[in-house]
Amino acid sequence: MPFCSAEVGVYFAMIDFMVPTGRESFGQAFVEALAAGKVVMTDPETGAVFGRGVIASRPDDVDAAVERLIADPAAHAAQAAHGQAALDGFSAAAFAVRLKALIGAALRARAA
Repeated sequence: MPFCSAEVGVYFAMIDFMVPTGRESFGQAFVEALAAGKVVMTDPETGAVFGRGVIASRPDDVDAAVERLIADPAAHAAQAAHGQAALDGFSAAAFAVRLKALIGAALRARAA
């Protein structure tokens, strides 16, 4: 499919899995796919950012993982739910908690 040939919502309505062809440093496209309830597979390094939210795999493992999830709709739904839950860690509220903790630690270190 050519780049920009479909609106994001239309594109996500057409797919069940997102498997990138290259490595991404964070993966905004992954976040969009997870929010849309899609199963995302990526390399282990990028996958570490998202924990259980994505399936970290090597290219040789993708076909078997897709086949397993197609054969088991409950497992597919569970993985999609893990993906959506992983997004909570990137919310504004989660960022505020992390930032407050970092600022608090810096202030305590400075006061010591």
